Amino acid sequence: MHVISRALRTHCVVAVLALTATLVTSVHADDIDEITVTATRIERPLSRLPFSADVVTRDNIASAQPLLGLDESLQQVPGLQMQNRFNFAQDLRISMRGFGARAAFGIRGIRIIVDGIPETLPDGQSGVDGIDLGSAQRIEVLRGGASAIYGNAGGGVILVDSRTGSDVFTSEVALAAGADGYQRVEANAAGPVGDWRYFAALSNLTIDGFRDHSEAENRQATLRLSYGAGEANDWLLSLHHTDQPIANDPGG
Repeated sequence: MHVISRALRTHCVVAVLALTATLVTSVHADDIDEITVTATRIERPLSRLPFSADVVTRDNIASAQPLLGLDESLQQVPGLQMQNRFNFAQDLRISMRGFGARAAFGIRGIRIIVDGIPETLPDGQSGVDGIDLGSAQRIEVLRGGASAIYGNAGGGVILVDSRTGSDVFTSEVALAAGADGYQRVEANAAGPVGDWRYFAALSNLTIDGFRDHSEAENRQATLRLSYGAGEANDWLLSLHHTDQPIANDPGG
């Protein structure tokens, strides 16, 4: 009797554990939001990509960040090294898979695209001064040979997608200040106008820097208009404006 009862208890414990594991698995599967990657030209789930890719959402871009450079948002992306010299006269130093590591200035070997508009010049040099991080919705990073679908980008591709309009009116105003004369003012609004959806943003950044002759000022404006009845027939217009009247070079 003791042997039978012990075996029965063992089977019952195994059945309970199996049922618990099934319930936990089903709950986790329902709670996890599927991440879709659009940088591959065809939308695919991130978990099914045959190559290296990372997606950075807006929560990680704008959460408690001074929004001075891409390195704040992409510092946790594996295989991507970014050095911010806090010199607004020169861009970040970005190295991906070894590409760009020996560049004396600028970003080379890596293609940067903002809302479908290349920030990479024909000579292969990219700039990030025109990227409005306050308006960015998500950033996708492609590493490896898959970056060849965007042309001569052996190191990888960084795609920045800005926010789009919404079906209800929303507005935000953000003020930030810090050491070394850092001040940032940003305002944006989104909403519908008939069949149109709009997103508009203005920002102004000023900083004195921690070194002499390192002052910088950057004004940016973003406007996105979308029109259409469905995703397949939408028309999207993106306008970006950058005015950087001051960008001193403390090392020059």
